[in-house]
Amino acid sequence: LVPALLESLATCAPVIAVCTGVSGHLDGKGAFQETDQMGIMRPVSKWAVRVPYPERVPWAMRRAFSLATNGQPGPVYVEIPFEVGGDRAEMPAYQPAERAIRPAGDPARVAQAAVLLAEAERPLIVCGGGARRSGAHAELRALAELLGMPVMTTPSGRGIIPEDHSLSIGQVGLYRTRLGMLAFERADTLITVGSRNEEFQTGGWRIYPPGAKLIQVDIAPFEIGRNWIPDVAIVGDAKLVLGELLGHLREQQSERWQARGETWAQEKRAYAAEVAAEGQCADVPIKTKRVLHELNRVFGRDTVLVHENGSQDLWSYYSPYYTVLDLDGVVAPGEQTCMGMGVCGAIGAKLARPESKVVCITGDGAFQMHH
Repeated sequence: LVPALLESLATCAPVIAVCTGVSGHLDGKGAFQETDQMGIMRPVSKWAVRVPYPERVPWAMRRAFSLATNGQPGPVYVEIPFEVGGDRAEMPAYQPAERAIRPAGDPARVAQAAVLLAEAERPLIVCGGGARRSGAHAELRALAELLGMPVMTTPSGRGIIPEDHSLSIGQVGLYRTRLGMLAFERADTLITVGSRNEEFQTGGWRIYPPGAKLIQVDIAPFEIGRNWIPDVAIVGDAKLVLGELLGHLREQQSERWQARGETWAQEKRAYAAEVAAEGQCADVPIKTKRVLHELNRVFGRDTVLVHENGSQDLWSYYSPYYTVLDLDGVVAPGEQTCMGMGVCGAIGAKLARPESKVVCITGDGAFQMHH
């Protein structure tokens, strides 16, 4: 379970792991397979608890579901010792956990952020996996279209907006396109939503638009100022905060914003035509971009792309040669990038969305490590 929970912690995936443990009566005596399971699991879980009495099981499970699904989601480890699992107790009436509680942003900070965005000449928004997990797709698109503001994503943020949208200009950091580099380096106001701004996304924390103001939106206070120091920090749910920003800015619609959006649409059309021509490259041996372009053409819409890891993993990151056309149409790995995850993930994606096509690009090594 350790690698699985570590990956769940990195990807903010709500997972409940319920395991047995050595009887408390034998603790420390060297019982069969005895080890410090709590010590092992604490670093890879959002909360780890050992339940000492059977009547505490309902409390522990309700708390586990609440913690796993609220705030920044993550894995919870619940250990039930052998003698507790086999004991009897009067159980209280069932009380479901409070789940999916959404905190709004501080109104004063949201108003500050709205002023920065309204005054910006070259604003840019970067969405991470937290924006997707929040379900902020409609709010993000509406805000981008209102401001004529280009959208970039992290790998786990892909799918927050269809990548054939005129304001979608690819991924950040290691995976930037030429158009994305232009927008990022020229931005005078940057807003990041649900992103840790970690190593690959920031080019080892070396890539930042010179002199740009930063608005950081995240549901977890721990993430605020973790890397880049924001001018305006907003702790809150991405969907709610973006909706609050829209409420401020809709009253200030500007022809300047509309013209900016039209300029980016022209840039995007020209770049898309350039990429389409490259995608028809007839060189021998065949080039990766041709394979990806044809893959995109054949699978089209209603497709989930699942990233594998290993030497070929960057193939599926190469936007726009492969363009994610559907909302939530991609499954990206967490920080550990376990090899074989893509093959397993593709099977899981098909089970979760049987009506959709699923594609995974894998090498022979990763394929053999999927067991």
